[in-house]
This record gives sequence, C-alpha cells and structure tokens, in this order.
Amino acid sequence: MAYWIKRFAWIVGTISFFAVFFTTLDRGDPLALDSILQALLKGTLAASLFWFVGFVAGDILFKGVIQDVASQEDNLVDGGLLQRVEDMKKETGPKPSGAEEPAQAVKPGTAKP
Repeated sequence: MAYWIKRFAWIVGTISFFAVFFTTLDRGDPLALDSILQALLKGTLAASLFWFVGFVAGDILFKGVIQDVASQEDNLVDGGLLQRVEDMKKETGPKPSGAEEPAQAVKPGTAKP
C-alpha cells in the first residue's frame, strides 16, 4: 500500500512541476537564463508542495476509502495477542463472584523477568 501512496505522490508532484515550469517560461524568449531559473524554482516548489499534498491525499484515499479493513483486524497489538485474550474471555464467560483461581507456585530459577 505504501508503494502506491508514494507512486501517487510522485505522479502528482511530477505533473505539477512540468505544468508550472512550462506556464512560467517567458513566451518571448524561453531560453533566457532568468526565465529558466525562475521557472525551475517555481516548478520545484510546486512539485514539493503537491508531492506532500499528494502523499497525504493518497494516504487518506488508499487507506481510508479503497482498503476495506474488518473491525476485528484493526488495532492488532502484539500480533493480535490482546484480541485472542478477549476472545478467550468471551468463550469462557464471566466467573461467579468470589471465585478465584488457585495461586500457582513458581519454582526457583524458572521465573521470567
């Protein structure tokens, strides 16, 4: 997905560079050095601005609209460990009040930090 977002931003930036570059050139003398430098500067600034805007818009478009994310698959923490714990809690149901699990004895040298 990141590849297409970067590709979209690059395409938008490149199109904006050439559009601004060719519209800024002096029509009377297109090979004048000041005209070319001014067109290059404006084109570069426009390309960087539109690249950033294209990156943000592409991120919103590709991740928010095109990619359909199931509600259980988003916010996976620790590889889905928290979701598995919640699923196990749902399967076993609530514990009766006052019921506690027996304490587990830890053997010396086996405790994990």
